[in-house]
Amino acid sequence: MQEGESYKRGSEEIAVRPVMYSTCFHVLEGHHRLAIAHMRGARQARALIKQPAALTPLQELLLDASWLKGRRELYQPINSPEVAGWTLVRRCSDRLTKMTAFLRAEGLMPPVCGSYLDVASCYGWFVSGMAKAGFRAEGVELDPTAISIGTLMYGLTPDQVRRGDSVAFLQSLHGRYDVTSCLSLMHHYLLSRKNVSAEELLRLLDAATGRVMFFDMGQSHEYPDPVLQEWDPDHIHRWLETNTTFKRIVRLGKDEDGVPPNQHDFGRMLFACVR
Repeated sequence: MQEGESYKRGSEEIAVRPVMYSTCFHVLEGHHRLAIAHMRGARQARALIKQPAALTPLQELLLDASWLKGRRELYQPINSPEVAGWTLVRRCSDRLTKMTAFLRAEGLMPPVCGSYLDVASCYGWFVSGMAKAGFRAEGVELDPTAISIGTLMYGLTPDQVRRGDSVAFLQSLHGRYDVTSCLSLMHHYLLSRKNVSAEELLRLLDAATGRVMFFDMGQSHEYPDPVLQEWDPDHIHRWLETNTTFKRIVRLGKDEDGVPPNQHDFGRMLFACVR
């Protein structure tokens, strides 16, 4: 497609608009003509390119996510062509594979264990993944934009991810989930003043977990702040043992997210805390 050119049959034309931050185009006119051409095997078409470029609804949602401040990043995987070139910050599939492999080895997959909660679930990728594995999967997330992204891209229903503060949700919880996860959250409670301490949040997570809690957090090699100076896997392991009632703390391995442009970040140890 070239700007200012059009593909015409009689008085008909195909008109498109560039999608910002991508190589995609939004079709304005000529949808059926393009569909017919595609079905006939055509892989190119001449079109009138109209300016200015525009964002798609998905891009607008992603850029509105509160923690990104306009950066073109995906915090969890999104399979959509207009964001194919954006930076994927957390791969997620590496941790989910470790989690389900551990549960399977322990004999704790459905129907033995049925319920799952992801605390601070972001878009809800882990909620979606654990639901596919057979769990009654839920999440709690503060950012309404992140929840909307999960509804749009993963097909999550409103009752699967609840909007709210994680601490308030856990404090109001009656009963336990068989499996829980708290990923990349706890260091924020150490680095800044929150409504509860990190130890208090950990005790709430302990109380909410029936069988296994999966846990990771930011570590000392990622942050220059002296508050996290000692927080390597050994320290985190001891901290989990000291401040919870779990009988076993198992190291499942590091994440695989420490790649450019985040090569100095991540590589966080994933723990399984077991009753």
